[in-house]
This record gives sequence, C-alpha cells and structure tokens, in this order.
Amino acid sequence: MKVNIISTNPATCGIGMTNEHLMRGMKDFLHTHDLTVKDIYLYENYNPKSLNPFYFIKLIKKAKDGDIIHIQYNHDCFGSLNRKINGFQNFFVYSYARLLRKKIITTLHETPDLSKSNLIRKMFYRILNFCPLHFSNHIIVMSNTIKNLIVRQDKINPKKISVIPMGALDNAPKKINKEKAIEQLNLPSDKKIITLFGYIEPNKGHDKVLLALNKLKNVHFLIAGGVRSEKGEDYKKKMLQIIDEKGLKDRVTFYGYVHEDANPLILGATDLLIYPYTGISNSLALTTAIPYDVPILTSDIQPFKEFHHNHGATRIFKTDDSKDMIKKINKILNNEKTSKRLLEKQKLFISLFNWREIARRTIEIYRRCI
Repeated sequence: MKVNIISTNPATCGIGMTNEHLMRGMKDFLHTHDLTVKDIYLYENYNPKSLNPFYFIKLIKKAKDGDIIHIQYNHDCFGSLNRKINGFQNFFVYSYARLLRKKIITTLHETPDLSKSNLIRKMFYRILNFCPLHFSNHIIVMSNTIKNLIVRQDKINPKKISVIPMGALDNAPKKINKEKAIEQLNLPSDKKIITLFGYIEPNKGHDKVLLALNKLKNVHFLIAGGVRSEKGEDYKKKMLQIIDEKGLKDRVTFYGYVHEDANPLILGATDLLIYPYTGISNSLALTTAIPYDVPILTSDIQPFKEFHHNHGATRIFKTDDSKDMIKKINKILNNEKTSKRLLEKQKLFISLFNWREIARRTIEIYRRCI
C-alpha cells in the first residue's frame, strides 16, 4: 500500500509540522504493514504559484503513483487572492485526483462555524468545502466539534468521518533546568513566568494577558512565537502599544519564532502555559507543550472545552472574563496540588494519544479505504 501525503512544509506551517509528527509516527509501521509513505509539499498561500491552477494539478501528478492521496487540508493552503479569498484552487486538486480514480483521505484542520454568518458567506464556504468534503472517501478531523460542524453545515454522513485528536510526543527531549533556562533567556529569576506559545495572530489573545498583567503580582509574560501574516504584524503593533501605555516593558519578553529545538529551553523556563485564544479549531502548540510537565490554562472556546472535558489535562477560564483568567492563573501558580493533578492527566494523555498511536489509527483508515 502506497500513500502520498500532500501537506505544507513543516518549516513554515503548523499543519506541515503536524504532518511531520504523523510521518515520524508511521515509521514503526512501514515494514509490518507493507506501507510506503511519501510527503509532497505545498507552497504557502503567499507564493505566486498559488494563483496557477496548473501548479496544483502538477502536485496531484506527483502523487498519482500511490494507492491513496492523503491531503492535509486548510483553505489557506490552496490558492489565495490577496490573502483574503483562500482555497479556491481545491477544485483542481480534488477533481484531478478523482479523475485518476485515487482513494482520497482528507484531514480537515479548520472550518468556520457559519451559524451566525450572512447568506453570502454561508454559500461561499459551502461551495469551498464541497470538493474536500464530498470528493473524499474518508475525512479525518481532530475533534467532535469539527465533526458535528460539518455534519450539520455540509450534510456529511457521520460514518464518513473519523475523529483522531492531535498527538503528543512520548519521546520529547528533556526540558532544560529552570535556572539555566531563565539565565539563557535573560528572564527575571524572582518572577513566575507565564508563556503564550504559538504564532502571533489576533485570535491568540496576547492582548488579554497584557491588559491583565498589572493585576498579576510577580509575573513575567514570555511571548514565544513569531509573526507570519499582515494581520499578525498589525496585531503585534497593537500589543506594543498596550505595553507602552501600561508601562509593561520590563514585564514582557518577545522570544520570536520558536524552532522545535528550542522547546526544551522555552518550556524549561515556564511556570504556566496560557492559551487565551478567541477562535481556533485545534492547536498543535497545545499538544506540543504537553510532554514538558508544565501546567496549562486555556480559554473555554469549544475545541479547548472539549479537550478539557475529554482529558482533564488543562484548566479553562471564561474567554471574555479577565477576572476569571486572573483567578485561574493565580490558583495554578500558587497551588501545587492543582498543578500536580494537571501534570498527571497530561502523562495519561501522552500514553493514549502519542504520535505512534495517531499513526496507527490513521493507517487503519487507509486499510479500510483500499
């Protein structure tokens, strides 16, 4: 059985890094399952070739020697007009794959909830989702939240959808000693370090932490992530303005883009990870951090709420309630029992949902589709 996986480059995109972890997890199964896997990289949506339909057809031609084409799908990666209208080239990808009579597996990373959208936006996304969802032989999503969404919005048969959560490393490098990490990052040794891990984007909620920082005693805020979009650039300017207006210059550190090799350093210095996101479908930044024995606090948006209820490996706060966020931060930082319970649940999650297990479940879907 030969599988060709179309994904973004892991050096530039979280979806690509997710696929990289999946590929590594599959290595243990290559011989025992008579499996061959090859990855084919997409360009990011800002590449000029994203406007050329023949470029995407060539991608499928590269994958036509396999039994299965597995597409790691997000609208941003399949054609973009001015980085505003994304995904319109997916028609060529899925139509040509069907024409070649290949089995198609799609991992759907994100899709918007259209329940409060106007009619034009609803129609646009239903058209955009049609090929990825209806032309696929099977669809993988990472939460029941997304599954229920596409069953309701796009009328997809639930039997065609499998929920396989984002995995965590069970062989992550050991994090660096806290004192050494603090020294290397030039952080204050007399403060608790709370870290927001991931790209700087408006939906990540950095501003929520900045606006609450003066009400948190003995806390320093480490922003571990770079900017990758124009929206991110504008959002960072807003963050710098808050820092200036609130006098927070000595209480905030920008690390920049975090390469995978830097995770032990960043998380070695961290006392609490916070994800105050206002909207997202899943988070590699969350599961990447789980193996490093750091307590995690998230907002209560639906995907994080589902993760909390299913695994108990995080605490949640009310998304638009800064008082609740501050209360939960203080409780975790100052209550050793709370932190210990979270870390025990994180270890259980790793044992159940490490990347080898995620790979095994994915291979089972491949076999069912052949």
